[in-house]
Amino acid sequence: MKIFLRIIHFLILLVFLIVQVVFLGQFRFYGAGISILFVAVIAVSIIDGYVYGVLYGFFFGFLMDMLLGQIAGVNALVFSIAAYTAYRIYKLGFKPRTLTYVIIVPIVSLIDVIIPNLVYYMFGFGIRPFFFFVGLFLQPAINTVLLFPVFYLFKLGSLRKEEIGFLYKKKI
Repeated sequence: MKIFLRIIHFLILLVFLIVQVVFLGQFRFYGAGISILFVAVIAVSIIDGYVYGVLYGFFFGFLMDMLLGQIAGVNALVFSIAAYTAYRIYKLGFKPRTLTYVIIVPIVSLIDVIIPNLVYYMFGFGIRPFFFFVGLFLQPAINTVLLFPVFYLFKLGSLRKEEIGFLYKKKI
């Protein structure tokens, strides 16, 4: 059953990649954007483990770089580091609750702002300080709002309350 859920998570990430590239990639608010794929990779990392989070993060981040025509590997690096960091913070002793996700996602979202700007600066692209500092506050806020539907979607399969056989397993 776990492999089936991981395949479903892969397909959900694929749908989020298409939505991210086609629709949400166009919206930027003072240096911060709607990054549903980033939050989904964090959700996979926390729910399925850091190995799947890092692998999916690298794969979908690299695919996103290729589709958007950006420097190859920036999103792959960001998603992989974010997935690993989110899992390690989660394993410090947090329980799987919504408050835990509200704490982890804004902290890890800072990676989504800092690392791309550092890489772009190293390759000679200019950094606009105003957008960088405003993005440090807006990107975690946007990702925190996105975490509620994304984490709910990823946790649906793991709850398994809709199946009658599992509800009455002990009574049979």
